[in-house]
Amino acid sequence: MNKISFIHTHYFPPKLLKSVDIDTSVVALEVYPDLLSKYYGDYDIFDSLEECISWHNEQYSERAVKFTIENVTLLKEIKFLKRAKELGLIAVQLFHSQTNAYFDKKRGLTVLGHQLLRGLTENDLILDLSHLNDNEIRYVLSEYSGKVMVSHCVCSDLIETIHPRTNAISSETIKVLSEYGCLFGIPFINDLVSKISHDTYESDSGIMQDIFSQILYFVENVGSENVALGPDFMDTEHFSKIFKQNIKIPDILYEESGYQELVCRLRESNISEKDIMLIMSGNVKRIIGLS
Repeated sequence: MNKISFIHTHYFPPKLLKSVDIDTSVVALEVYPDLLSKYYGDYDIFDSLEECISWHNEQYSERAVKFTIENVTLLKEIKFLKRAKELGLIAVQLFHSQTNAYFDKKRGLTVLGHQLLRGLTENDLILDLSHLNDNEIRYVLSEYSGKVMVSHCVCSDLIETIHPRTNAISSETIKVLSEYGCLFGIPFINDLVSKISHDTYESDSGIMQDIFSQILYFVENVGSENVALGPDFMDTEHFSKIFKQNIKIPDILYEESGYQELVCRLRESNISEKDIMLIMSGNVKRIIGLS
């Protein structure tokens, strides 16, 4: 099987690395000591963004990865973007779950937020619009003309129950984003991708079907060249407690057989081998400049 690349993950589960040939991927910078210890067997408390990225680079010395900032509070000063890019940063997510110095949930972009958008454009970095709703995305796009992606999202039209953490956007917003050349990453986590409420404790096979349905929807509506895997691998046990939800990823997606299943389903849907390669790895390599 060909190599696999991710546009958004917090780490690579050891079980996954033993089974799946992972190519270049984009890793969200982690800052929590307990998770750093669990993910990497080491931990640190970082004094700067540069130190944080440098430490992560050491952990991935044998694997070509790039980085994204999901928790934008890591970025203390916009001037650090230039050095961060030199160290491997490719994207910054404007908002996650709480109002921050750059984006106010009630008022939108702050003064610093406008400066951040200019900084991203000047440094040729990507703005990640994940976790913004439809109206917020359209608002930000009206203020920004640089590169964009949504590293982990689903189409809300395919979701019956929009639960609290669902990172879902409408088909209309997806169409608008596609006009900007946006890359969309499809997550694997049940409470993001599942059609029904996560409270029903859906089966792994049901979650797999929902993942595939989302991939196919985006392929059919924005083109295979704009779709990637954004699994969002994280410590599901830890975050189930934090979010007070049953967070899970199908067991099969920790093994090669899960990716073989996705490839087979794409073939059965008459997706070409070339387009399958783009979805599974090629688009991620392109967006970070390695193809």
